Amino acid sequence: MDIKVGCDLVHIGHFKQSMKRGGRGFLYKIFTQAELAGASKPENLAGIFAAKEAVIKALGKVLKLKAGDWKKIEIIKKRNGRPEVQLHEFNDKILSRDVSISHDKEYAMAVVVFILT
Repeated sequence: MDIKVGCDLVHIGHFKQSMKRGGRGFLYKIFTQAELAGASKPENLAGIFAAKEAVIKALGKVLKLKAGDWKKIEIIKKRNGRPEVQLHEFNDKILSRDVSISHDKEYAMAVVVFILT
């Protein structure tokens, strides 16, 4: 058994600038339809982006994930509002996973924990 942890911090103002510069193409490159439907505010999208980055940091070497593999990682909201990480590959190696996303004023951050076989 192996435990992997990743975290990421996003400056919401910089993220908004990237959204403005990149427009819809930027959003569609990084986020799935479900993610875009469930997060209408830039701070929510910045939190989801931080979670995706945290997943890459935690699993990058083990599962060969890298920046740009955004659509292989999906952060969805469960009915109770808690975020959940879904990977569109690699699930056979993951025994357990958890994600926490938070934002306050200028920053959004995320932490992920994976337990692997």
